[in-house]
Amino acid sequence: MDTSMQATFDIYAQYEWASRAKLNRGKSKGLVLGAWKNRVDTPFGIQWVKELSLLCATISAGDYSAATWEAPVAKSKKKAVPHRPARPSARPVNNNHRTLHYNPFKARRVQSLYRISKKRAARQVICDNKPSYSGSVDEANHFFTQVFGEKNVDVNAVKKGFDTLGNPITSDKVSKKLCSLLNSAPGADRVEYCHLKSIDPKGSILCNIYNRCLLENEVPAQWKTSQTVLIHKKNDASDVSNFHPIHLSAAYTSCS
Repeated sequence: MDTSMQATFDIYAQYEWASRAKLNRGKSKGLVLGAWKNRVDTPFGIQWVKELSLLCATISAGDYSAATWEAPVAKSKKKAVPHRPARPSARPVNNNHRTLHYNPFKARRVQSLYRISKKRAARQVICDNKPSYSGSVDEANHFFTQVFGEKNVDVNAVKKGFDTLGNPITSDKVSKKLCSLLNSAPGADRVEYCHLKSIDPKGSILCNIYNRCLLENEVPAQWKTSQTVLIHKKNDASDVSNFHPIHLSAAYTSCS
C-alpha cells in the first residue's frame, strides 16, 4: 500500500514540475480504508480522516447497508433556485434586414492588399473609383510640358548642394531609408519596397549597387524612365488641369 501511494505522489510531482503548480499537502485529505483503517499516523504529510464529504455524500469506512447520500441530495434540491423561464425581448423581431453577401475570396484579397498598401485597401473598400482622363494625349503633353518644362536656374547655387554627393553610401543609411518608405505602386519592373525589404533588409546589396553607380558615374537606363499616371482631383475629367500627375519609377531609385 505504501508503495502504491508513493507511486501516486511521484506522478503528482511530475505534474507539479510540468505545470509549475504545487500540491498543498497540509490542506489535502485522504480517506483511510482497508489495511489503513486503524492507522493513526499521517504518512506523506496529508490529513487522514475516516469520513469524507464529496458531492453531498459522506464516504467512510463504516456500514454501507443504509444509503448515506439520499438525505444530503434531498436537502440540496430544496435549496436549488428554480430556472427562470426565458422572457420575450421587448424589441420585436425585424425580419426585413438586408441579407449580407459575404465573399471570402474578396475578403482575402483585401487583407493581402492591406498588408501591402493600407491606402489602396481603403480605396477599394469604399469604392473610391475616380474617373480617368478623357482628353487627348497632345493636350496633356502640351500642358505638362509648360508646367514641368525646362526653366532658367542658377547653376552655381545648385552645384553647392552637390558637395557631399560623391561620398560613399553606407548600408546603415540604405537600411534606415528603406524602413521609412511606405509601400506604393511599383514601376515597370513591378518591384515594390516590400520586396526589397524581404530580400535585403540590411541594405548591403543595394549599398554595393549605389556605390558602383557612384564609381562609374552612371546609373542603369531603366532607372531613368518612369510611367506617368494622372490622378483625378476634381471637376471635369476632360480638362487635364484637373489631374495630378505621379510618376512610377523603379523602387531602387528611392532607397539611396
